[in-house]
Amino acid sequence: MPLELKYASDATALLDDLVDALGRSGSPAGVVVPVLMPSLPLVDRAKAELARRYGVAMGVAFLLPGTFIERIAERAGLDPVHRSWRPEGLAWRLLPLLAAMVEENHTPRLATACVDDRARQALAAELADRFDQYLYFRPSMLAAWDKNEPFKDLPASAQDDETWQRELWRRLSDGLANQPNPAVRLRELARRIEAGDCELPASLDVLATGPLPPTLLPLLRALATRTRVCLRALLPSTQYLGDIKAGRTQMRAGQAVDLEWEGHPLLSHLGKQAIVTFQNFEQALVTEGQEYDVIELPEPTSDTLLTRLKEDIRAARQPGADSAGRRLEPDRSLRVHRCHGARREVEVLRDELLDAFASLPDLKASEVLILAPDLDTYGPLAEAVLTTGNPTLPLRLSERRLDRRDPLVRGLQLLLSLAAGRAPLSEGLALLELPAVSDCVGALGTDPETLADRLRASGITWGLNAKHRRALDAGSQDTGTWRAGLDRLLAGLWLGDADAA
Repeated sequence: MPLELKYASDATALLDDLVDALGRSGSPAGVVVPVLMPSLPLVDRAKAELARRYGVAMGVAFLLPGTFIERIAERAGLDPVHRSWRPEGLAWRLLPLLAAMVEENHTPRLATACVDDRARQALAAELADRFDQYLYFRPSMLAAWDKNEPFKDLPASAQDDETWQRELWRRLSDGLANQPNPAVRLRELARRIEAGDCELPASLDVLATGPLPPTLLPLLRALATRTRVCLRALLPSTQYLGDIKAGRTQMRAGQAVDLEWEGHPLLSHLGKQAIVTFQNFEQALVTEGQEYDVIELPEPTSDTLLTRLKEDIRAARQPGADSAGRRLEPDRSLRVHRCHGARREVEVLRDELLDAFASLPDLKASEVLILAPDLDTYGPLAEAVLTTGNPTLPLRLSERRLDRRDPLVRGLQLLLSLAAGRAPLSEGLALLELPAVSDCVGALGTDPETLADRLRASGITWGLNAKHRRALDAGSQDTGTWRAGLDRLLAGLWLGDADAA
């Protein structure tokens, strides 16, 4: 059976269509309907909306991509992905490989990035995350690397880095030759499903508010051969996007700029990810002659600048091409602020929110959604700026990392980073300020402030290895005493035993 495709240019309309379908599914008692969701905030929102409309949110399993893949793989009899292919395991695998490549003087660029243990550890963590993304979003590049061939579809500025990354990938793959990587495992999973080697659920709903990994699309296509699959995708425009070309791209190809091919400039330039997603759907999921369903939106009730902009992008047309003589009056529906830093951005956001609550009496805090490119950077700033002062603004952060929520995890993470070698004094002070550490400082016969003052007075960059401990202990007998006590404190934190401190 063909995979059912639905598109919408509004996330609320897309989620409403999913909730309505789940509420009308009429599944037999005891049958759980799986739903593949892109993020935890959308899972929470779908559950709340389902309960609000139908009084209960039961009989539905909202699954994130990783959990969904493992559920299907278990049904197909595949072993779990080896932990070395997870980002955390990849980082430890990459550390000795990076050290060996630096020792061999493989490339000066790599040697510059690995000047010491801490730098190499940071690079390994970054590369682990990058390789994990390659596995799901760059399968063609890894296929070329597996053949020891360079990937040609890269700009010239990236080719030098591609050379040493390809060699690093080859060494990593050789060390894990007996453990298939996630991309290979997904292909094997799709093959088993197509062969009918496992029992599948009767239906599957997929909500895609962002790009789906290309390696996941063959799995969805295989599932659609044996079960009902409905994919709901969020795209900025519901027009055909396969032929959209930015004006800049046309000029680089030596062509005269055709505005009809460009569609809307924001769509063709900032919407490249959506265009690629549409093209991937066309190649991997859409059968010949198949049409996709467009979830219609209600007619706009206003003629603001933001409304006009959204209409033009949805229709993939040039700005003002369908204005019908309407004059565009300035309004406050869309504004852009230029700020000198992240904190200033959050401060301007606070001023705008206070103004909105004052000018829109019916506005509720639950109706305000704040998007940020990096929650690790903007989350603490938002907490500091929005939830303090007079008046305070309520704030709820979504998808916070575990090390930000759990002080003990944060303490262990910082402790491990100190164990890698030399560390700046600020990191030692930051460790003492963590609640998981400061609560145990009393066992040293002092208080966190006094201990921090002694750290500052030492003026020595410090770590946990023997060389730097001797350098610090040589300062004075008193310094050696509190440093030995601090070592016992850290050992107690590491072992989870307060008495050890």
